[in-house]
Amino acid sequence: MTACAPALPQALMGQLKAGGLIVIPEGEAYQRLYLYRKWEEGKVVKEDWGGVFFVPLIGEHGFRFVTQP
Repeated sequence: MTACAPALPQALMGQLKAGGLIVIPEGEAYQRLYLYRKWEEGKVVKEDWGGVFFVPLIGEHGFRFVTQP
């Protein structure tokens, strides 16, 4: 993922197969980079890789900004 989401979208988690990885930045003003790893037995482990700054993910699975008229 190359845009920051408020949290890992469930749509992405649903696509993660056993043995798979997702690396995604999460957060608002303060962002962290996380690696999600799904093990064969279905357990998902989240690893914190530190602070980052990405543009926000906008839309259904991201941030919802209100536009001014």
